[in-house]
Amino acid sequence: MSVEYNDLQTDSEEIEMKMWIPQPSSRLPCALIILCASLFFIIIVLIILFRTPGEKPADRTTEFKIGNLSESMALKVGQLSQEGTKIAEKLQQMDTNLKTIQTDTSIGQLQRDMQRVLSAIGRLSNRINKLDNSSDEITCPDGWRKNQLSCYFYSSDGKPWEDAKKICETKSAHLVVINSEEEQNFIFGITTGKYTWIGLTDVSGEWKWVDGTRYESTPQYWLPGQPDEYFGHGLGGGEDCAHLHSNGRWNDDHCSRRYWYLCEKNM
Repeated sequence: MSVEYNDLQTDSEEIEMKMWIPQPSSRLPCALIILCASLFFIIIVLIILFRTPGEKPADRTTEFKIGNLSESMALKVGQLSQEGTKIAEKLQQMDTNLKTIQTDTSIGQLQRDMQRVLSAIGRLSNRINKLDNSSDEITCPDGWRKNQLSCYFYSSDGKPWEDAKKICETKSAHLVVINSEEEQNFIFGITTGKYTWIGLTDVSGEWKWVDGTRYESTPQYWLPGQPDEYFGHGLGGGEDCAHLHSNGRWNDDHCSRRYWYLCEKNM
């Protein structure tokens, strides 16, 4: 009896121990399934919480940015349109002012031209009176050549343009001013192909005759391609003085060149 009892007790204890120890063959797969299901559920929840809601605000933010950009561009276009209108008004005002200035300049120039014409008429009247009162013909000083109502003095050596201008002024004359084709041909006959200064300069930025005659009102006999304001002569600056070329045409050159010169004065 004791042996059997002990055996039974031992068997009972073994049975109880087996009941407390989990059996891997039945519970492990269940645990793995539950764990996978939990992870899958958690992943789905995370996707729902973080991905899907996050896309909508991002889309809304892009829409807001595009809307703000459109409003900003529309505002800038409006500002540019207003500024363009103001600039157009200012240009119109400048054009009006320029036309007014040109009109005033034209009137002033016309008045000066009229004064020169009246002076010429006065001198012509005095000469006619002298011819009426005397049988002697009006002549030019010694060394001067007569053409029409002017006398011309041709130099015997070369001078820079400014020196030539001053020498003519000491003779109560000025560097020659060419007013007609007839005078151009007469002067070419005097100079006989020599480089000769004439009374034309653009040292002030525009071509002017030394006696105030309008450059635009006289014929012009420039060489082809001239004046060209050439700077490659190595003398500094451009070419601001006009002279007769060997063929009688005009050329601009550096004013320091030593050319012959022709003085002119009224009879």
